[in-house]
Amino acid sequence: MGIGTRKRFVDTLISVGLGLILAALLAVGYLAYESMAHLLEANRLVTNTHRVLESLAVVQYQIEAAETAQRSFVLTGRDRFVATFNAACETTTRQTLILHKLLADDRDELLKLAALEGLVRDRFAELNDGIKNRASFFPRIGGDPLAAAEKNKAQTDRIHATTVEIQQHQNELLIQRAAEHNELAAHTRSLILIETGLAFALVMLAALVLLARRSAQIQLGRVEEKYREIFENSADGIYQADLAGKFTMVNPAMARLFGYATPEEMVADRQPAYKLTRRDEFLRELQSTGTISNFESQLTRADGQTFWISENVDR
Repeated sequence: MGIGTRKRFVDTLISVGLGLILAALLAVGYLAYESMAHLLEANRLVTNTHRVLESLAVVQYQIEAAETAQRSFVLTGRDRFVATFNAACETTTRQTLILHKLLADDRDELLKLAALEGLVRDRFAELNDGIKNRASFFPRIGGDPLAAAEKNKAQTDRIHATTVEIQQHQNELLIQRAAEHNELAAHTRSLILIETGLAFALVMLAALVLLARRSAQIQLGRVEEKYREIFENSADGIYQADLAGKFTMVNPAMARLFGYATPEEMVADRQPAYKLTRRDEFLRELQSTGTISNFESQLTRADGQTFWISENVDR
């Protein structure tokens, strides 16, 4: 295998390698992008679940705060407890609105939230009635303390049960979403590592290409220099000619043989170097065998004299 053929083979091999690595890099990059998008969505869902649980905890706390404020007002009559009660009601309303937004993609949870809203609304209405009329603390149930206590407990239990049901479901979702998040994070991390490795391989292969090309150029330069030295200093005539018999390149020995002062002067001569009959025979033999050995030809010097030479050709 010649130097040129080896160079072309190496260039082709490296080009194919670069193309494959680049294609793999693009494919892994796309997969990493998709994985990152899913990871971000999983992270959003986990964060969303945490916010739902936090809002539910706030609602529970504010209901207890409202009950405490109402009881304190009934016992003391101080207006600051009314302000505390109203603030608890307002905070609960805001948190309920937040829960509606957080649970917008979960129809079943929205139904539970609607039930919880109704229970909380009834509970706050009951507490507000007690604030409006301290003298008649249980206006809706005929002033029976035992019945009032049972009603209050029933309301509180329903609110608690509904809240716990939502919290349990959200905790289950949190466990599931956290597991998916961790799995996606590990998958994304693996893809990033693979992409980094491919990028490193691409850089190394590109460096190898540059080194190989540089080495080939140096080797080719050495071969050309050696060939030029042989071509210039050979005692035998060496030449290249076209199919019409016109010399396209000759060495100094060939120029002297034909009576020219320099190779450039000989190449500039537009007259064919061979007699046509022998040239046709020369071409037929070259095309037939691919090589010529000891082929005798009659050529013409610059001064018009003819002479015979023996040629060897390797195509």
